[in-house]
Amino acid sequence: MSHIPAQKMDFISGIGWKTIISLIIMYTTSFAVGQEAIQKYFAAKDEKTAVLGSLLAALIFCVFAFIPAILGVIAYGEVLPVTMFTHVAVDIHRVLLHM
Repeated sequence: MSHIPAQKMDFISGIGWKTIISLIIMYTTSFAVGQEAIQKYFAAKDEKTAVLGSLLAALIFCVFAFIPAILGVIAYGEVLPVTMFTHVAVDIHRVLLHM
C-alpha cells in the first residue's frame, strides 16, 4: 500500500466539503423517515429509549460507511486501476461476442 498516491488517501480532495455535507444531510433525512426507523420509534418503550436507539444506530451506520471506502483503497493499492478496467472491458467484450 506504500505505492498509493497521497491524494488518494485524502478524505476531502476528491469530492469536497459541499458534497460530503449534502450527502450527510440526504442520508440523515432519508433514514430518519424510513419505515425501518419509524417502526423502531413506535416499538420503543419510551422516548429516551427511542433516542438512544437512534443514536446507537447512527454510530453503527457511520462505522459501516467506511468499510466500502477502506476496501476501495485496498483494491486500488493491490490492483492497478488501468489493469483492472482493461480486464473487465475485455471480459465484457468476450461475453458480448458470444451472445
